[in-house]
Amino acid sequence: MRPWRNSWSFVLCGFAMLLVSAALRFFGARGDLWLDEIWTLDIVSNLEHGYRVLWGPYLDNNHFLNTYYIYLVGTQSSPSVLRALAVVTGTASVALAGLIGLRRGRPEALINMLVLGLSYAMVHYASEARGYGPMIFFFLVGFYLLEAELCTPRKSYRYLFAVAVVLGFLSHPIYVTAIASFVFWFFFDRLRSSRSVLRAVDASVGFFLPTLVLFWALIFSLLFAIAKEGMAFGGGTWSEESKLIGYAIRLGRLLLFEFGIPLSVSPLPVVVVFLVFAAGTIAILLWRGDSRAWFYLVTILLVPAVMLVSTTPIHFDTRHFMLTGVAVLLLTGQCLAWAVRTNLTTRVLAGVILALFAFGNTAHLTSFLESGRGNYSSAVRLMEQQMTGQIITVGGDHRFRTPMLLNYYSAGSIDDGRIHYIEKEHWGDCSPQWLIVRGNASAFDPPLTLSIKPSVRRDGPKPYDDACSSPADAAQDTVELEYELNGVYRYWGLSGWHWALYRRT
Repeated sequence: MRPWRNSWSFVLCGFAMLLVSAALRFFGARGDLWLDEIWTLDIVSNLEHGYRVLWGPYLDNNHFLNTYYIYLVGTQSSPSVLRALAVVTGTASVALAGLIGLRRGRPEALINMLVLGLSYAMVHYASEARGYGPMIFFFLVGFYLLEAELCTPRKSYRYLFAVAVVLGFLSHPIYVTAIASFVFWFFFDRLRSSRSVLRAVDASVGFFLPTLVLFWALIFSLLFAIAKEGMAFGGGTWSEESKLIGYAIRLGRLLLFEFGIPLSVSPLPVVVVFLVFAAGTIAILLWRGDSRAWFYLVTILLVPAVMLVSTTPIHFDTRHFMLTGVAVLLLTGQCLAWAVRTNLTTRVLAGVILALFAFGNTAHLTSFLESGRGNYSSAVRLMEQQMTGQIITVGGDHRFRTPMLLNYYSAGSIDDGRIHYIEKEHWGDCSPQWLIVRGNASAFDPPLTLSIKPSVRRDGPKPYDDACSSPADAAQDTVELEYELNGVYRYWGLSGWHWALYRRT
């Protein structure tokens, strides 16, 4: 009778964690869309046919599976619907993490569900209309199937694994790093058991052959489309001197957001502590003959190292280290489960760590659910409510990001001419009625007033001569303009910007 009661306790605990995880992702999916999500809507709006999602001009913001989902549900759907694919796959990832841990016992299953379910970074990307939520899910599917094959080989596993890899890559191209981790893991496990390189190679080829066929068929078709249609990459650039430190800081920021560490802590020391812990733990697992150590070695240590020193047209951001972050959580769950099983002292230590993890992430999640990814729609509504003429002139510091947000939340007012976005170098040609000052630091304290002395570009065209809503707005290069703060619209976390909205006095 007692085992029966324990089974029900385990099931109820798992169900409660899954329910909480789903609720966090559902509430995280509300609120304004931010730039990259709107950018995806823009991509979909320009598609003539659905197949162009995969075989049209390649843009790195086009996460194929998510883009096709948005194509199916329509760009006019509510944010919750647009983000539903991420919410569903993100919640399923928590259940799958429990199944992965269950192979080694109920403590690891529940701990895995707790750390993946409550981690703010996991909640964030599982409630955003992009490809990271589905990518994490298919990463865990691949992990589960490969480990199942190593335990009890079945022919069906290799075909299901191939499908998971293709869908993972269609979720986000960064999934290719997971493929390297899986190959290393499988090969060295077979090498350890057979003690023969040839047998390990033969077993690896047999398991990965369906994956190789499907994946490379997809790659070749994509390369053909890219050769025909072209490709483009967004994002910023690094100088060679700052790139390494910049990437390390982004990896450190991921760890802060993932483990509930206060953002006041410097990311670089966190990265150093993380590397020492990971390297030591992986070394112990290798010494004990745990083949998962090869997976952790590649995903947690080698992949970030390659990304840190790589030269690619892609500007890596915090989110591009997400698969490393998932592997770190799985390794954490494995270590804490070992501590729970060992003795009373280690059990208490594991409980303290989990309590700190939950407390820190609760603070992160509270801030995220309050502010979301920004409140751009309220800023646009305020400008429209205080509109004095037929045209609203808005100045900002970026010719792509701010106009795209303005155009989306004003229902295309930039396209139809009701809002004119004026770049900073043209403020002397036409002084904007409003200024938007962006910020992305955790502390954002804009001044109450701004004094600006604009200048006219005398060596180029003046595209705003007929765009000003009042003759008094034109040719303001001889005066100092005064702007007063009308509102501050904040965001919190891994995606979005603060907006400080100023009006000319």
